[in-house]
Amino acid sequence: MRSGFFLVGGSSARLTLPDWHALLAAFRGARGVLPGDHLILRWAGSLAHVHRIGHVRFDRAAQIDHRRCELVELITNWVDTHIPCATSAERVGRAVDDLAAAYVDAELVLATAEKASDPSVHDAWIEASALAVAWADLVAEVIDGQQPMPWPIGHLPPQ
Repeated sequence: MRSGFFLVGGSSARLTLPDWHALLAAFRGARGVLPGDHLILRWAGSLAHVHRIGHVRFDRAAQIDHRRCELVELITNWVDTHIPCATSAERVGRAVDDLAAAYVDAELVLATAEKASDPSVHDAWIEASALAVAWADLVAEVIDGQQPMPWPIGHLPPQ
């Protein structure tokens, strides 16, 4: 049976998933690059990098999609291996990929907008923030088995 705990300095520590703040830092390259950083942060940074390449190298779309699938599978397998009794483990890799794509898209919209107050900039960051909230809900579900709160009537959860 797998254990969800490992020893750190003689005490046990529970394996967990990074929060959305850490994922966004990884997308910017500020986390996941040092030894000891969470592997999911490293792969999250790689996913953001692959999405950025996809915006400028249309000729490599098939290779980019293949690499994205590999990274999503690495994340999913990590969760499957290291988080005991994880529910919804198969959704974790896809959720990181979706959040990386939304974050990179929002960066691009901000960089190319005439003004930062353009509605398209707001919409792009709203999409990224909705996925960050969905990530927090997914972490609670995977780690603690806590089902997310239902979305208000008339509103759809982010896909």
